[in-house]
Amino acid sequence: MYFQACFELLLYLRMDKITARDIQFFINNLVRYGVNLDNGKPLAYKTIRHHLSFVSAIFEYAIKLDMLNYNPCIKVTVPRNIENRAVKGGEKKIYTKEQAKEFLKILSGAPTMFRVYFTLCMFTGCRRGKLLGLEWQDFDYEQLTVRIVRTSNYSKRKGVYTNTPKTEKSNRIIALPPEVLELVKNFKAERDEYARNMGTKWNDTERLFTSTDGRPMHVNTPYGWLKSSAIRTTSRSMGYTPSGISMLQPR
Repeated sequence: MYFQACFELLLYLRMDKITARDIQFFINNLVRYGVNLDNGKPLAYKTIRHHLSFVSAIFEYAIKLDMLNYNPCIKVTVPRNIENRAVKGGEKKIYTKEQAKEFLKILSGAPTMFRVYFTLCMFTGCRRGKLLGLEWQDFDYEQLTVRIVRTSNYSKRKGVYTNTPKTEKSNRIIALPPEVLELVKNFKAERDEYARNMGTKWNDTERLFTSTDGRPMHVNTPYGWLKSSAIRTTSRSMGYTPSGISMLQPR
């Protein structure tokens, strides 16, 4: 369900460091760019209110346990409309090569999983469904390639599920630079060690991108992490705020 995306986003932030401004930023971006995965339409006002209520409930529970003494959600509002809301078919900003290089520098301090995700996003041009569907076996370290043979999607009825690309043309082999494959290889070693430490709590999987327990990652998690973590540095360095993952495909 869509609450999972909020939950995974909060996993990467300390609750006592989250401010009303952080949550307002998250809500504003749901209004601007949030999409109903069942019909492709913008998120309804009521749905975004549910997102905020869910986050607020987490803070209220923390206060009840004497972990916090303040709920920043009380200062957050859900706008009825925001200027420049994403419009289907509208023009999208795309990073130049120089901006893409700068973004990769920024990613050097990010958690390895997200660094790998956005690096592959840049060098393959793939959308999130294909990236989240990647498995370790799809990488050929001798031929320096990656195969695109499946997608990971989400719907309210099915939850997270695996599918095949829509067309035969979408099943393709993409060449990758050696340094990108080396990054993937290092991530594999890091993931294997993490899985061993998790023991029976880890759900065995071949997927690169997962939740903290090995289950397939929710489709909104990479975008949520980008907005909550890398966004401030990115906007300062590049002069504007990324509008979404589709921007990370260099010209």
